[in-house]
Amino acid sequence: RLPNGRLVGVAKAKRFASDDSGLSFHDASDEYAGMDVKNYYQTILRTHNGTFLQVLAHSGGEIQASDDLKSWKTIGYLGDEKDQACLAEENYLFHTGSMTEIAKPDGGWRLFMPVSVRICDNAMPVYRGPSHDTFCLYSDDGGSTWNKSNLVSDVFGNNGGFVIDWCESKVINCDDGTLRLYCSR
Repeated sequence: RLPNGRLVGVAKAKRFASDDSGLSFHDASDEYAGMDVKNYYQTILRTHNGTFLQVLAHSGGEIQASDDLKSWKTIGYLGDEKDQACLAEENYLFHTGSMTEIAKPDGGWRLFMPVSVRICDNAMPVYRGPSHDTFCLYSDDGGSTWNKSNLVSDVFGNNGGFVIDWCESKVINCDDGTLRLYCSR
């Protein structure tokens, strides 16, 4: 939702907008051409300060920022070189809406991005195994730099040694202050 109340969404290769609180949508692909829809997997989040972040999986985890959803500037990349190579090879995956921003007790903000793993078989293998694993990347500087959590293993198991299911994950801040990683498929 933009400050003027307009809703903007992405579906496959088009962008849509609504000026009536979501009762109807119209094609706004030309107006919001800067929103990347060439990538199979991306997530867009509006942060606490109103900046939009767009993360593009198949561009090696490129992170772009925008104030208006029209012009975008690259501000960083998810993870390290190994992570970026695995994203580009489609061996790491995240889903639409998976990024979360949570207020920290010290007054700062932390971004969380759960990433699903199958096999990364490039020149720098990161993980090789028959299960479906997930890890979280997190940032305390608005998405410019990222750290990686430990792996959460065997979320869904395997089928004859090959992972056939992806997990759609999201970090949730519970009422009691705990953080939980929820996975669904």
